[in-house]
Amino acid sequence: MLSDGEATRVRARLRGDRRRPDLGLAALFLAATALIVTVLIRGAVDVPSLLVELSLFAVACLSGIVVRQRFLVSVERRHAEELRDQRLRLAADLHDVLGHHLSAISVRTYLLDDLVPEQRSEISSATNEIRESGRAAVADLGELVAHLRGEAGARARGLDGVAELVRVAEAAGNEVELRVGELGADLPQEVGAELYWVLREALTNVVRHSSPTRVLVRVEIVGAELVVGVSNERCRVDRPRRLFPGTGFGLRGMRERVRRLGGRVETGRVSGGGYRVLAAVPVSRTGLAVDRTA
Repeated sequence: MLSDGEATRVRARLRGDRRRPDLGLAALFLAATALIVTVLIRGAVDVPSLLVELSLFAVACLSGIVVRQRFLVSVERRHAEELRDQRLRLAADLHDVLGHHLSAISVRTYLLDDLVPEQRSEISSATNEIRESGRAAVADLGELVAHLRGEAGARARGLDGVAELVRVAEAAGNEVELRVGELGADLPQEVGAELYWVLREALTNVVRHSSPTRVLVRVEIVGAELVVGVSNERCRVDRPRRLFPGTGFGLRGMRERVRRLGGRVETGRVSGGGYRVLAAVPVSRTGLAVDRTA
């Protein structure tokens, strides 16, 4: 199986080699010309023999070019099959591991309803929220698995789903302000999907580390950039400092997503103890029109 570095080198080599047949024909022409000139300089040209030699030379060169191209195509096809196998294995692992644990969490919440009868209503409310979160997570997992498998009809996330992200953050006790500017209808699906996941991860971190608090969510064009951002104030209650320890993969994933779009990510503390995540993508990469008069 090819490593990421090897895969990158193979793709770069394939991109270059697809342009090489023209170079090969040019080299063939130059070599044939050089051969003719050499024979002419020596004199006593046997035209039939010369034509035979040139024909054999051309056939040999063209055969080499064809064989090389077929080899490179087979390498690319094999690499594509390996990538598909990796995606299928990842999809299966995600489904089996996360699906098991999420289902177990949802089922066990039913046990809590009968543990403290005098607080049944409060506990039932909390367990209902847990079960709803579990169902939403299972649904999201199903969509991700379908996408990894390349199945038709897999729903793609986009910036039209930001309002639902805000609703989830508000359900966790946060006061959220959403500012969405005029974006138009030409935003490519890839851009909308990547920025959706950036906002989702940023709001998840707010819920995990700072709830309850006040949050500002932005989606707007600023200058020549499409900007999305989440900024929050400090938590309004005292909480254990590392109640939900992070792995660092979330912030790393944000940067990787935005880097693929040619953009930038800024993260860090703000005055007052809050935190800010801002991602900006050049409008030229989004297909959106910019109002230069603004």
